[in-house]
Amino acid sequence: MNDLLTQFDESAATTALAGDTAAFGTLVNAYERQVFAFLGRMGFDQATAADLAQDIFVRAWRFRGGFDSSQGTVIGWLFGIARNVALTEWRRAGRRPTACVDEGAIDSISTSDDASHALEQIQQRDRLHRALQQLSDADRTAIALSYIDGLSAPEAAILLNCRADAYRARLSRARRRLAAVLEETA
Repeated sequence: MNDLLTQFDESAATTALAGDTAAFGTLVNAYERQVFAFLGRMGFDQATAADLAQDIFVRAWRFRGGFDSSQGTVIGWLFGIARNVALTEWRRAGRRPTACVDEGAIDSISTSDDASHALEQIQQRDRLHRALQQLSDADRTAIALSYIDGLSAPEAAILLNCRADAYRARLSRARRRLAAVLEETA
């Protein structure tokens, strides 16, 4: 998370959200990769994630007056928009995300010991991805914010509009549910 803040400091982000179009373009360049990755972890394919990421930044521009720096960071605010857009898209489509092993990745592996290890890693990642998809949106989001996006409990709590201790409890429950799903599929 600190790497993100060094890329584009909060004062520059605040300037961007105050209506400076050039600064907003810099904000998009600084955070688009993280937003796109977040959407991928929420289970969207690349094309859908790219469309949704564009929508997220359009919404950020449109609702830039809603950002309050005393309530959290710009990236936390963007992840909040991203989370809402992702959940809305899943509901609109009437489906839940799915996961599958990238067959191209498997085909490109040779038969060496390293290849065996690489195949095992791909299979473990796929198993974890499928297990995450079996969790509720709230559980999957709590895990993604902490372990994948690197947000602290206070940052994630602001994003989810709850207290830090409530977020920690939610994350603990989500980890237990994930462990149970992984144990069932072992």
